Amino acid sequence: MLTIAMSILHKPKVILFDEPFIGLSQPNVECILAYIKAVNKLHGIAFVIVEHHVKVCLEITNKIIGIKHGKVYCKENVLMPYHINRLKTIYL
Repeated sequence: MLTIAMSILHKPKVILFDEPFIGLSQPNVECILAYIKAVNKLHGIAFVIVEHHVKVCLEITNKIIGIKHGKVYCKENVLMPYHINRLKTIYL
């Protein structure tokens, strides 16, 4: 969370995370997800998260892009129930 707080000082439009939840316990993951949501809402900062744990991403995102072997194979708006079910079929 300190890294996010330091990033906010520079007033970015986007913050990029690469595997931010590796090695963290579920309570810590949930805490960071809540913090990311709050920062997004309060400051309007978008987050791009590269993550293999799709279940975690579905909890926080409104858009998801699936990449396999370097190629985009799905782009979904997860705010639509159909897309959530499709993503669960693909990833989970």
